[in-house]
Amino acid sequence: MSSTAVVSLAGFENVAVFVEIFAPIGAVQGAVFPVDSMLIAEHVQPSRNVLANSIYATAVDVGQGMAPLATQGVIVQYGIEYGFVVSAAVC
Repeated sequence: MSSTAVVSLAGFENVAVFVEIFAPIGAVQGAVFPVDSMLIAEHVQPSRNVLANSIYATAVDVGQGMAPLATQGVIVQYGIEYGFVVSAAVC
């Protein structure tokens, strides 16, 4: 699949707009997990570091998987805008 097809699937026909929106999101995600790992390392015994990081990563993944299930009724009934409101309220 070409990059143009991916951009079209995302709803953006202008590649520059796509990059301007998603590059900051990627930069934040690229900083959040290393910083969280450093915070875990500061507050957890070294022998428990791997376990603590694994639990954190699993919790993030489970939360991302549950969000669509938790908001699907709201989205179907009221629209996607209210789905984002519900997601923000839960966080």
